[in-house]
Amino acid sequence: MSCNIIQDILPLYIDDVVSDDTKKMVEDHIKHCPNCQKELETLKKEVILVTNEKIQADDKKLLQNLQKKLKHQKIIISFFTVIAVLSLLFIGTMVVENVGFLYDFFYPRIDTQTKIEQSEADQWQQLKFDTGDYLIFDSLFFKKEVVHVDNYERTILLRIKDTAGNIIIKTHKLDSAQSISLKKLKRNQPYIVEIKGKKGEYFFNFI
Repeated sequence: MSCNIIQDILPLYIDDVVSDDTKKMVEDHIKHCPNCQKELETLKKEVILVTNEKIQADDKKLLQNLQKKLKHQKIIISFFTVIAVLSLLFIGTMVVENVGFLYDFFYPRIDTQTKIEQSEADQWQQLKFDTGDYLIFDSLFFKKEVVHVDNYERTILLRIKDTAGNIIIKTHKLDSAQSISLKKLKRNQPYIVEIKGKKGEYFFNFI
């Protein structure tokens, strides 16, 4: 078979898409034909070169896609980082602006005061509150205690009744800055607080 025909077949031979008979025929011819051997080597080098270029092109495309993906990820991460920082700043601002509210919420306190006149001395007097005539522990965070706040080292008697007049907290003597527990009182229930003492002005903290 002529070299021209063999050389036309060589690309198919290299790609291994020829029949076994054709393959054997090409190989037999190449064994005895230096020109076709040289042409085969040249074609193989071209195939390797094309393959390498394709691999490089694929690698370049893969690298570009990876860089593009990383760029998008950086943008997304930056966006959420900014959102997180702004959220923390907002929360911090709200906490600072509402620290008083938060303190009052977690550490509730009811303050009240009363003045006993000379004519009322040593008689039971009902304490009044900002919300009305009754003491109401309306928060879970109340410790349920009463503190006698007094700068004159005076003693006062205190007792607590329910709205039906039943004694819930028996009479206690409270010195200045002394406190007593009111654990017996139920949450969201109204109670009457009564005191008895000498003439003067008295202050109490219900916590």
